[in-house]
Order: sequence, then structure tokens, then C-alpha cells
Amino acid sequence: MLLDIDLGTRGATRRTGSRLGDFGLDERGFQEVLFNSLDRLLPDEQLLLIMQSRHWREEPDLLALDAEGRLYIFELKAWEAREENLLQALRYGQIFGQYDYDQLAALYRHAPREAKTYAPPMRRTSASGSPTSSSTATKCSS
Repeated sequence: MLLDIDLGTRGATRRTGSRLGDFGLDERGFQEVLFNSLDRLLPDEQLLLIMQSRHWREEPDLLALDAEGRLYIFELKAWEAREENLLQALRYGQIFGQYDYDQLAALYRHAPREAKTYAPPMRRTSASGSPTSSSTATKCSS
């Protein structure tokens, strides 16, 4: 959710954002954009991207480490987030939070580093029938 905050009145109003479909993207396409751009958005000394999920695997969309060795899990949704999305990110935290540095290094070594092509966007809708987008990021301490 995006908010416009008025510091003078200490009030906030909800801002209507653009949808992924407006940019010709689906969830996987947005994931690839972040995977290919995260090093420019957050320098390696702040967050090192380890991997991008593979099709049909129980993996977070993006997995990264910070300079202190804390694991960050990104789970992107092309529709509005629901409670089960948080449970999905927490499940990934349980799985990947147990990985040691050698296992994380293996994920990094096997992660493709080139841009991929992706299928045309699939239209997903919220309960109201309109397409939506959101993302969830979870930080795990080991």
C-alpha cells in the first residue's frame, strides 16, 4: 500500500498505484526486473543477491544477504497480499534460515546471472476483480 503523508496535519491518504500489467509485466517478469537490477538499487555492500527462484521449486522469489550475514527473503505477489503470503515467506524463512554459508554459496554459484525471457503477463485479480500487485520481504536472523 502506498500512502501520501501530510506532515502538517499528521494525516495520510491512500495512493492508487500502477499495476504490473500496466507495464506489461506479470509476477515473474517483475521478479526478473528486480533480480537484474537489485545491484544498482542496493549496492553489494548493503545487500548481495544470492538467487532467484526457479519454476516449480519451493523457493522465495529472491534471496539475499547483507554485510552482517543476515538473510533477506523476497516474496513478490502480482495481486494484493493476503495472510497466506506472509505464511509462505515465513515458511521460506524456516527452510532457508537453516542454511549455512556453504549451502548459500552453492545457491549463489548455481543462480543464473543473465536476463531471461518470460511468458506474457497472466492476469490475476483480487476479490474485487481488478488486477493488483504487492511484495513481501522478510529478514531472517541466523
